[in-house]
Amino acid sequence: MFQQKKLDNSSFGKQALINEMEIMRKVNNPYIIKLYEVYESQNSIYFILESLIGGELMERLKKYTSIKEYDIQQIMKNLLIGIEHLHSIGIMHRDLKPQNLLLRCKTNNYGIVLADLGLATYQKNENQFLKRCGTPGYIAPEVLKYKDNDPIYGLKCDIFSAGIIFYLLLTGKVPFQAQNYKNVITLNKFCQINYDILELKNVSQLALDLLQKMLQPDPNWRISASECLQHSFFNKNIIILVHHFLTQTT
Repeated sequence: MFQQKKLDNSSFGKQALINEMEIMRKVNNPYIIKLYEVYESQNSIYFILESLIGGELMERLKKYTSIKEYDIQQIMKNLLIGIEHLHSIGIMHRDLKPQNLLLRCKTNNYGIVLADLGLATYQKNENQFLKRCGTPGYIAPEVLKYKDNDPIYGLKCDIFSAGIIFYLLLTGKVPFQAQNYKNVITLNKFCQINYDILELKNVSQLALDLLQKMLQPDPNWRISASECLQHSFFNKNIIILVHHFLTQTT
């Protein structure tokens, strides 16, 4: 089965759409959405994508009153495998957020697929469009602090965004909350994160250690996708801890 994504080739510019198409054709990983064909009409471009019938991950999880840390472990492992693949071929996603995590089917909560590579780009592409981009609350600090003529930020910007998703899965909340986007961006930029809530949620020390390493404000100290997957959090069967899952995702 397939799904169709219609894109207006004048909204962001045809070159941006060509960039997305080229990146999607380069990617080959079970945890990243697959592009089958591309068709172009006078005013639109059509992407023929694999069909995913499970909906958004966060919408699925809202149906539950609690979530086990083991479940979070499996979700994060699959997400990081997808990110590791992108990074292995020099690609940054740059817009990791819950809305871009889809499920293959209606019965498996772990079968996530990373979607929407519209802002993805090659790390070494100095001419990439929208160098400051992403979703407020999920953007790595170095992206928000980027200025014209600065050296371009690296692959680890995705690890920070994945860390925010991890925080959300563990607590039911995002760490940067404010009344408007401007204030969210300010909190996001200076990266003051409250980890006390994780103690209230009875989060394991292994999960907390991995989370803090993913959310390091300085990318030089932040771990890579491969290092994340080698962390002890993914080598331990965590079957006891259960956390209340809140409905707030933004």
